[in-house]
Amino acid sequence: MAARYGLDCFTVEDVMHYAVYADCFPDLAALKAAWERLRKFGDGLPPFAQTELLGTWQEYRT
Repeated sequence: MAARYGLDCFTVEDVMHYAVYADCFPDLAALKAAWERLRKFGDGLPPFAQTELLGTWQEYRT
């Protein structure tokens, strides 16, 4: 429906990638903890290890 109106669609993982680049997490543990808290709201999010967030974190921190 959003595409029909020309709106961008973002996944929760997309938003978390942006949050990493916005320096919203002081360390990797905080990023993982936030992801795990979000997973409690539904079963659609994969475990942290199955996302690309670790790569984003490592890329951002280097």
